[in-house]
Amino acid sequence: MKNTTLCYIEKDGCYLMLHRVKKKVDVNKGKWIGFGGHFEEGESPDECVVREVREETGLTLTSYRYRGIVTFCADNAETELMHLFTADAYEGELADDCNEGIMAWQPKEILPTLPMWEGDYVFLELLRRDIPFFSLKLLYVHDRLTEAVLNGQRLPSVMDFLHEDHAPLPQHDIPLLEFDPCTTAVLNPDHEKLDLHLPEKCVFAFLGDVIDNYAQSHGARRVGTFTSMTRDYPIYVVEHNGQSLCLCRAPVGAAPAAQLMDWLIGYGVKKIISAGSCGTLEEIAEGTFLIPTRALRDEGTSYHYAPPDRFIDLNPAATDILLQILTKHGLKTRTVTTWTTDGFYRETPAKVARRRSEGCSVVEMECAALAACAQLRDVTWGMLLYTADTLADAEHYDERSWGGNADECALQLCLDAAIDL
Repeated sequence: MKNTTLCYIEKDGCYLMLHRVKKKVDVNKGKWIGFGGHFEEGESPDECVVREVREETGLTLTSYRYRGIVTFCADNAETELMHLFTADAYEGELADDCNEGIMAWQPKEILPTLPMWEGDYVFLELLRRDIPFFSLKLLYVHDRLTEAVLNGQRLPSVMDFLHEDHAPLPQHDIPLLEFDPCTTAVLNPDHEKLDLHLPEKCVFAFLGDVIDNYAQSHGARRVGTFTSMTRDYPIYVVEHNGQSLCLCRAPVGAAPAAQLMDWLIGYGVKKIISAGSCGTLEEIAEGTFLIPTRALRDEGTSYHYAPPDRFIDLNPAATDILLQILTKHGLKTRTVTTWTTDGFYRETPAKVARRRSEGCSVVEMECAALAACAQLRDVTWGMLLYTADTLADAEHYDERSWGGNADECALQLCLDAAIDL
């Protein structure tokens, strides 16, 4: 069992937080946490937290409280005993940089909107309620919180605990920015309680009839159907290189695509590769394969799955697998930033110029939404794009051949990538 510390420094109704976005490999990648770390030989909890905070922030704590002990148990990691502190006074100047992430003062009332480990919401709520020194045990399976035990008593519902005696969502002039991090909704993806158990690996691709044709020609089993108001989407299980994969065509557009992917996740999918076409904002040959590493969020769906932000990062593990697959097939590799929009006829010259200035090389309609959905549901998702039409010359739009025959090659690449996830 390892011992660690974690501290939240308070000032003017805010906590100093660390957004872990700098390390390529980081168990806390993309999440907001406090400051702390592992005990050194012979250290007490107090000595450890003071040292760790000083090393990470440049601040020396002069007033702090020992608030509780959190025991983390997981199926994929060593048990951890974390000593939790808050601090309200310090000396020194905040460091300009931290090699583990970006430091920021975050108002306490917006903490439920920030991406964190599920258990962090529980002990932050205990701090908010000023609960006396407590013992909290958190059990994780596949990185999902399955049980929380407070002072020896199991919390019957973590979501109910977080929302009881809690202020309502902060109101914003723009409703789309009122993000709720609660993962349980009135209508959940698995509300039908179907007897459907999908493989954890999935190809969910914007390739139209190519998906159904492949399923029919390769003996795929149709194990279910997702029914929408416009059409039915067959859900297949296909064998590829000795492994079972879920295979499903994705509907065009952020909202329906996220709805169907969320449903697939609800019935067991955990590792997903998608593919689809994109428009180019610069001179890129038609049929070129590209891998987006982040998406500009100019659609609405992602804001229901992730806190408001201008960009969202895609999963680096999935990106690495896609890069390896392209290389294995002798294809050139290139990563890009994509512009996700749900306004197909609102890609104005001014917006194209703005997005290009922000580093966007391509434009499509789903990437940001699916990345946000995957982030909320804590699953692995990656995207392979191939170039179709071009907006590089805003005065002379060219639809070209909408990607030519790249769709069939894209499916093969996705199948290989999904196997390796």
